[in-house]
Amino acid sequence: MLHVHADAASHSFFNIERTLLRPLAAVQILYTQAGGVTGHVMLLCMFLMIPTAHAKIRQQSHEAFWYTHQLYIVFMLAMYTHATGCFVRDSVEAYSPFDGALFWQHCKGYEGWRWEMIVGGWFAGEWVWRTVQARRKTDIVRVIKHPYGMCRGS
Repeated sequence: MLHVHADAASHSFFNIERTLLRPLAAVQILYTQAGGVTGHVMLLCMFLMIPTAHAKIRQQSHEAFWYTHQLYIVFMLAMYTHATGCFVRDSVEAYSPFDGALFWQHCKGYEGWRWEMIVGGWFAGEWVWRTVQARRKTDIVRVIKHPYGMCRGS
């Protein structure tokens, strides 16, 4: 699904350049504006995280899986700032999120932040729950040897 959004965004950038809706080249939009830069950061994170999530790689190199999945922090920060540049708007003029009512009047389709905050809050709550649960006293009632030799011990 991510590649569909990335392909559509790239197509939009090149259509804007082709139809001269804005005085910018598609490459300038892709590499100098908030949407393009954060989009590339999120794509890089996903290109590193997805391959290491496959079962065979997780089993053979759990450390690679673990460390690449810590990129979720970078991914989330990029996602929260992805829409700040007001790319979809009803005029050629650029608007800052700090313009208040003017930003919301001209920027179209930027209601995604509400869902991002809900999901981010849910994620943070689940992380706090796991942290609290991990600090509780644990009694070991049985031991099962993990397959594929992932947990190597004495």
